[in-house]
Amino acid sequence: MEWSRSSAIKNGTQKNILEVRDENKKMNFYINGELIKTINNTDGYSGGVTGLYSGDAVQVAFSDFEIAK
Repeated sequence: MEWSRSSAIKNGTQKNILEVRDENKKMNFYINGELIKTINNTDGYSGGVTGLYSGDAVQVAFSDFEIAK
């Protein structure tokens, strides 16, 4: 998936809420409640394995991190 800009992303120190919903083998990506992208979940695990990845030494921080089923 290519990187893209979105007006849904708040800049500076403002809080952004990221959400991914896996529904019917489709992954729906939301930023601050706005649907940004839908892709087919062809590589997903049937057991619902969750993971995070950050590459190229990008710093990532979370507050109020939650995983729900």
